[in-house]
Amino acid sequence: MQISDLTLQDIEGVSFLYQYILWGTKKDPTDMKPKQQKKVRKKLEISIRRKEIAVDPKVLTILHDKWNDAEFFHFLKMCHQEDIRLERQAEKEFNRCCAMFSEPVQKAFHLLIDQRFLYSPPQLIGTDAILEIDHTDFFNCQLYLCNATGMPDIDTSEYVMFDHSMLQHQNHSFVLQGYIESFETDTVRPFSIRFTDAKAKYNVFQIQSDFSNRTPWGVLSELAQHCMQKYVLSPTFCNEQEIALLPLLAEILQLTAPYVLPTEYQSSSYQILKTLSKKHGFSGLLSKWEAIEQYTKSNKKRKLQRCQHQLLAKLNTDTFEPLWREIYQSFSASQSCYPSETEKCCAYDFIYQIRTQIQQLVTSHGYTGTYPDFIKCDQIQGFHIAVGYDDQTYFVRNKTKAAFHIHCTESCIGNALYVTFCCGTELLKKGQQPGNIYSCLFHTKGQRYFRCVSLGDLTPDSKNVPQTLSTYAQIAVKKAEWKRLTRMELAEYPHPRTSPWYILFLSFFAGGLYTLLFWPLFLLFCMLITQDSLLNIWESLKNSFVWLITFTWVGFGGSMGVIFALGNHK
Repeated sequence: MQISDLTLQDIEGVSFLYQYILWGTKKDPTDMKPKQQKKVRKKLEISIRRKEIAVDPKVLTILHDKWNDAEFFHFLKMCHQEDIRLERQAEKEFNRCCAMFSEPVQKAFHLLIDQRFLYSPPQLIGTDAILEIDHTDFFNCQLYLCNATGMPDIDTSEYVMFDHSMLQHQNHSFVLQGYIESFETDTVRPFSIRFTDAKAKYNVFQIQSDFSNRTPWGVLSELAQHCMQKYVLSPTFCNEQEIALLPLLAEILQLTAPYVLPTEYQSSSYQILKTLSKKHGFSGLLSKWEAIEQYTKSNKKRKLQRCQHQLLAKLNTDTFEPLWREIYQSFSASQSCYPSETEKCCAYDFIYQIRTQIQQLVTSHGYTGTYPDFIKCDQIQGFHIAVGYDDQTYFVRNKTKAAFHIHCTESCIGNALYVTFCCGTELLKKGQQPGNIYSCLFHTKGQRYFRCVSLGDLTPDSKNVPQTLSTYAQIAVKKAEWKRLTRMELAEYPHPRTSPWYILFLSFFAGGLYTLLFWPLFLLFCMLITQDSLLNIWESLKNSFVWLITFTWVGFGGSMGVIFALGNHK
């Protein structure tokens, strides 16, 4: 069989198999020895048979058994090379067609090819087809195809895909080609939309954090990455304040995520962060900044990573909270001129209704404040085992004075609203004033704790929205106040739970293992203390030895089981 007999989809399917082998073996199969080729081919056939990789049935008929192993892998490689050639040819044609449009439209087409598929099908308004390109949480684009004809019918269970061959110029008009793939029938059908011109409209939103990264400098890194990504898309998308902050954000990314930095912002200097450290009286940090600069210049990666880890661990403590707050407030001020994504994409009446209901529900539990920030000062009820930063466990006594914080963040996908309740618990010392939700992000040796409760997929057509909001507000309050969740709340809010049988097994196994390790060491310790023989010590303990072992086993294993059981309800 010749490559010229294959369709483009067939070539892509065979090329995928070659790439799969390269990814698995890290070696060109055509350069392998015959014995190794046979082994790799057999593994590939097993993976296909077990459906570990999805392969078009038509591709399987092409790869018949008459070829020997060398011919088989040679054919795969030839198809892969042909796929690369066709991809480059299509990319060249794509760039040629793009050059006929204005710069904003060119950028929109490149965003579409980067995204590869549309979250929602094209819509026809008048004579124009509108393609919604949802690129990120803080940015999207609407591509208008003027005088569009040939709009396909697309069901909700189908989605639209594109590649570099999607754009063509024919007879003073343009053709947008793609594929419609169905989830239900697992079929692919092509489509083409003809249009005469194109326009692009960009929407830029506030860059916000949903606090999924629970460390303060992790939050800064997330915000800096989004801002730098927006700058890379186009500097015109950034306002003057953001442009002025870019050097500072680049230093933060150089410390936390250097791989996302564009070339012009790659540097080994931390001059701005050193200046801010001096300003807040943290001169002790200067030696760390200088050490990181030195290791970066000398390319000592291990020492650099260790020093960066030590510095971030230090910066995430409450001692350096003022430095973090200045940077965060400066960044927040730069976003004030942008609308939020939810206000732009969701109906205002629906958002206002949700916010009002959350305000009423949270304040009904004794909290003060207005949406999105609420606070309540009270005492911790009961004895608690709390897990803080770095999985450290702390014991919190009953009647400990505390401040409970709830902060709400919003995001949306399409017209569906997602609300995240950020729950903070701040244990207060005598005379200490409570902070806010951001205070709970910092490591304070067991004095502050942070959790999140996510509520999603709220639309005006959703059923039981008031009941769902009430349940999740109750869960958020209990998360902040360390109260036990009911069975209904546990079922509504799924979280990792430990099986009761596993708890029983762990208690038995952990108690037994602890006993086996403890008693030999205890007997040796008695020998050292009493200067007596092991036989004499055994004679004095043998009558009560069974009870001592049982007590140790049940005591330690049982306490482990209790801790796991409590964790299931927290």
